[in-house]
Amino acid sequence: MAQERLKGETYSDKLYIEATTPEVRIRYRMEFHVKNLYVMLHDWFVHEGWVERNKDADWPETFFLLRENPTRGNEMWFWWRFEKAPASPEASGNASESSYYRFHMDVFWHLMGIKDIEVMKGGNKFKTQNADLELVFRGRVECDYGRKWRDNPILKPFHEMFFKRMFKTQIEKRRDEIYRECYKVQEVTKTYLGMKRYMSTTEGHEFWPTLGSGDKEGLVPPQ
Repeated sequence: MAQERLKGETYSDKLYIEATTPEVRIRYRMEFHVKNLYVMLHDWFVHEGWVERNKDADWPETFFLLRENPTRGNEMWFWWRFEKAPASPEASGNASESSYYRFHMDVFWHLMGIKDIEVMKGGNKFKTQNADLELVFRGRVECDYGRKWRDNPILKPFHEMFFKRMFKTQIEKRRDEIYRECYKVQEVTKTYLGMKRYMSTTEGHEFWPTLGSGDKEGLVPPQ
């Protein structure tokens, strides 16, 4: 069974292994501030090293679509496509990046029925939105992303054997790591939205407020 999981999928010249659990989802329907949620997740991905700080021009938003409907509310899609090389397993101290593995996380946003509303909090009126939100976090591991094995005439004949046997334990570990990354951002989002979580500790608690805490405009507690 493990051998079957490690067969890999090839897209053009890329060799991908899905995360232990390929994707995690969030569905939420209540008042929340769309822009603040966007900014919170933006900051999380920067903090976790998926994007360099102060490089919004390179932000990997590959798709955006807005359909305006004043009656039913607007509908919006956008996709983020992140990639980063994890620390090399041989490194210690100031860990260097792996030259063989690269993590990918795709984030799919879909919002329906977006309507601007006003709510009262602490005696003050705030502008926010009501919307039906679906977020999907999908993780994959790319192997031999620099093609140092497959393009090397000496290493190429041995790559399949190493990939399926010698590297099997390491690949399984990487699959678990990218799944945990997806699960962490799911928990951060649930914490922000005030949803039920499954982790015993609060992921991201030190950096981002929960929904309804603080005095930031648009952070509205669930009713």
